[in-house]
Amino acid sequence: MSLSAGLNVRPGMEKLPAKPQWFAETAAYQHGVFGPDLAAAGHSELNPQVLVTKLLAAHVALPAIFMAIGDQDGLKPANDEFDHFLTAKKVSHEYVVGSGAHEWDFWDRYLLKALNWLPLTNQGAGVNSGHIKAN
Repeated sequence: MSLSAGLNVRPGMEKLPAKPQWFAETAAYQHGVFGPDLAAAGHSELNPQVLVTKLLAAHVALPAIFMAIGDQDGLKPANDEFDHFLTAKKVSHEYVVGSGAHEWDFWDRYLLKALNWLPLTNQGAGVNSGHIKAN
């Protein structure tokens, strides 16, 4: 489950803007989260596309994924890209784009929708709350 996910861990992420507009675009933040080699991070399992590809190749049954993002969120392009990737890989997911930005107003409205989406009544299904079952 993700609300306004930071899915921009990918090749090319080491090319930081000369004038960062917010803290997550600074070298100090990026290195603190991903380590000193940002180029390597984009090709590692820190990149959700790399991780999903590796798990699928290992025939791991992935849990269903719920993603929600605001239409004014700066992270929307990366979420759109991940939605297309998951669709192409035939990974079960629900992608919802709603009114809002990267802010509590959006998260307050979509948190309940995400929780209602979780199949908590069937704990053995293997798609709830992070349970991954290998084939």
